[in-house]
Amino acid sequence: MTNIPPFRNIHPREQVKVFEDFPVSFDSRSEWPDCGTIKMIRDQGSCGSCWAHAASESFGDRYCIASGQTELTNTLLSPQWLCSCDKLDHGCYGGNPILTGVFLNREGIVSESCFPYVSGDGVSTPSCPSKCLDGNRMQRYFSNYTYHVIGEDEMKTEIMARGPIEVAYQVYSDFSVYQSGIYHHVSGSYGGGHAVKIIGWGEDGGTPYWIVANSWGVNWGENGFFRIIRGIDECGIESLGCVGFDPRVN
Repeated sequence: MTNIPPFRNIHPREQVKVFEDFPVSFDSRSEWPDCGTIKMIRDQGSCGSCWAHAASESFGDRYCIASGQTELTNTLLSPQWLCSCDKLDHGCYGGNPILTGVFLNREGIVSESCFPYVSGDGVSTPSCPSKCLDGNRMQRYFSNYTYHVIGEDEMKTEIMARGPIEVAYQVYSDFSVYQSGIYHHVSGSYGGGHAVKIIGWGEDGGTPYWIVANSWGVNWGENGFFRIIRGIDECGIESLGCVGFDPRVN
């Protein structure tokens, strides 16, 4: 679950210089093939930790890109670290993407191998560790700053320039039964806010869409990904605000 209402007013967004021309399609998976984390789909399980997954995944992808597609190529970052250690947010009961960014700026994040995800059972929320559970040295990865990106052109500019972005939007019950194709809300009740990672865009039969990684496992949707109609602010995906992270690469 993602807390949307205060999302836009916590931190001023960076003024993004928007590109003038965009390709018809763009996919971060093929643009940065050596960053294997872009292709990976996680499963948040019975925990409302979409905010932690979307943040850790998009930040990890951007760190890999910014560090030359080598440092974090095959290293996942830990959503459990955010669930257990980020006291600005609420673990399995939801989080706010900008507050998560503030935590990443101040405290950083560790690898999945250092602190594996266990909250998917909906019960376990271990205490924040002082050392890695795998016995290795605890290395933290930091963000310099976090900023808003709003609107289709700014979102596409950010993805092309720096990599995947985290986005919060409104979810309705018909989204949970999505299997394939380009999603748009038709029926069903409002279920709350959700956070995901947008990795690119394209068109199918003249219909524009975003390419999005969910955190509901590979058996949901299009092998864990989904496409959602682009350009009409479907479910608030272009107006509620996206988050960009600027990784601190040494």
